[in-house]
Amino acid sequence: MGGSRPAWYEYIWKMRAEQMAALMIIAAAIPLWMPLGIPMPTSYLSTDYYKTVESIPAGGIVVIGANIYEIGGYRSSRDLWGAQFTHWVKKQLKILCVVLDTTAHMAFEDVMLRYRLDTRTGGPYLYGRDWVITPYLPGEEPAMKAVADDIWKACNGRDFYGTPFEQLPMMANLHSFRDVQLTTFKAYSGTHIEMFVRQWTNAAFPNVKAVASHAYEDLAYAYGKFILGTLSGARGSAEYEYLLNVPGEERANIEARNTEAFLLFACIIIGAVYLNRQKARQAIRAPVKEGE
Repeated sequence: MGGSRPAWYEYIWKMRAEQMAALMIIAAAIPLWMPLGIPMPTSYLSTDYYKTVESIPAGGIVVIGANIYEIGGYRSSRDLWGAQFTHWVKKQLKILCVVLDTTAHMAFEDVMLRYRLDTRTGGPYLYGRDWVITPYLPGEEPAMKAVADDIWKACNGRDFYGTPFEQLPMMANLHSFRDVQLTTFKAYSGTHIEMFVRQWTNAAFPNVKAVASHAYEDLAYAYGKFILGTLSGARGSAEYEYLLNVPGEERANIEARNTEAFLLFACIIIGAVYLNRQKARQAIRAPVKEGE
């Protein structure tokens, strides 16, 4: 008769390193294709952002501005904005995209098309009726102030493509930020965050609710007074995707890392249990020496 059958966890330690690595890669890759719905604790920063958007009635106008200054930055902006644009479209909010550098328009277009929000990709939003991109506005803070005070004048009455505002239905009753319900902003430095607070929040327009795509540390002084929510980096994007229950990229990436970390810790725990049992068995089987 053969010996007793090994415990199930003992098979793990018979695996070669290559087999273990392959198992980890497969397990971590699953959330990239199919979200696991792992409960994700969301910070009050992301939750406040979500609730602020939820408080805007359908048909309200969102202004989103970007000061990226690098072509490589639009990829991270796309990931950061994907859930935000999706939320605004679900809420049926109109979106004014303000271009404050020479590449931001690419990020705006890419988000609308990649997330299938525009009619060109089967989405519900029609350009000119539901969303508009301004021309490039140089000058940083003076440009931000000018467009907030008078959108038509700051843009010379035309959008990014040269279409007169008179031909864009969304612009008929949109002349300044007094006609806007929500503002948000993406920048590449802390100084631009100061500009955002001074020019695009209720510090300048009491009717505006302002949220931001920044790290909290840069906004702490204005949080709760002028800024009513913020998404901090990739984690903030993942939390927002979780709040919206959309299978976004950042949520999948974090779930993949969480899955891999869980498996690694599980292996460590199982290994500790296995080794303790082995030591106990060896102690029991060890022969008693004479004189002991």
